[in-house]
Amino acid sequence: MRRNALRPFNHFIVMLSFIAAVTLFLPLCSVCAQDEPIDPSLPQISWLEGPSIGSLGEEAIIDVPVGYRFTEVEGTRQLLEYMQNVTDGTERGMLIHDSLGWFVVFEYIEAGFVKDDERDDLDADAMFKSLREGQEESNKERLKRGWDTLNLLNWVQEPYYNTTTNNLEWGTLIEAGDGGQSINYFTRFLGRRGYYSVTLVADPSQYTLVLPEFQAAMSGFNYTEGNRYAEFREGDKIAEYGLTALVVGGAGAVAAKAGIFKWLWKVIVVAIASAAGFLKKFFTGRSSESKAPGPPTA
Repeated sequence: MRRNALRPFNHFIVMLSFIAAVTLFLPLCSVCAQDEPIDPSLPQISWLEGPSIGSLGEEAIIDVPVGYRFTEVEGTRQLLEYMQNVTDGTERGMLIHDSLGWFVVFEYIEAGFVKDDERDDLDADAMFKSLREGQEESNKERLKRGWDTLNLLNWVQEPYYNTTTNNLEWGTLIEAGDGGQSINYFTRFLGRRGYYSVTLVADPSQYTLVLPEFQAAMSGFNYTEGNRYAEFREGDKIAEYGLTALVVGGAGAVAAKAGIFKWLWKVIVVAIASAAGFLKKFFTGRSSESKAPGPPTA
C-alpha cells in the first residue's frame, strides 16, 4: 500500500480559538496594516478572493464564493508549516470563510478507485472504537513533541455514504487537554483514481450555522474531466481498501500492520493564547490576489 494511501488518519484537525481569530481579524486587514509593521519572517501567501475559481491541483476545482478566500497548493503548505504542522504533499488548497470564521483543508490521495460496496455495512460503534484507539497511539507521539493531547468525545455525525454524490461524510467532537473543543467534519469525495479528503474545522457553538454554509460551498467542488467517479474504466487501479478504511484508516491488525497509527499525530494546532496574535500578524498588510472567474491553473 502506498504511503499516501494511509492519509485518512492525518485529518484529525483541531482548531483552538482559530475560529474567533479569523472572524475578528480577516475583515479588518486594512486596519491591521496601519497598526504594526509586517513581520518579514511570515510566508508570502497569495489569497484568491471570491467570486473566482480555485485550482485543486490537476484533479479538481472549487468555486470560491463571495465572502471567501482561497489559497492553492503552495500557500496551503506554507501556512500549515508556519503553524508548525507537518505536510506530506497531499495538500491541494485551503478555503476560509471571512465572516463565519471557519476553514476547510483539501487534500488528494491517489489511492485508486475506492469501491462503495460497504455502503450498507458501516458500523459506527466499531469505527469510533478504532478511532479512539488510534488517537491514544497518536497522543504518545504528541507528548514526545511537547504538544497537547487530544480526546475524541463522540460523533456529531455518524458516517454515512451518499449514493448520489459518491461522498462519505462524518463528524467528530474533539477535546484538547486544556478543555478546548473543536468539531471536525470530514468528507471524502470519491474519484476515478483516488479521493479528496476535505476537512471542515468549526467551533462547536457555531456548528449548526456553519454546516449548511460549508455544504453549500462544497456544491462548488468538481472533479475535472476524466477524474470523476462515474468515469471509472476497466483496467483502472482499484484501491486496496473500502469505505470503512476511509474513516478509520483500517482497523485492528490491518492498521497495526500498515503502521497507520504513526500518522495520527499530524494535526493543525493553533494554541489559544497565540491564535489571535498569529492571525493578526499573518494577515497584516497582506494584499489578496483577486482574479476574475476563469479557467483554473494547476
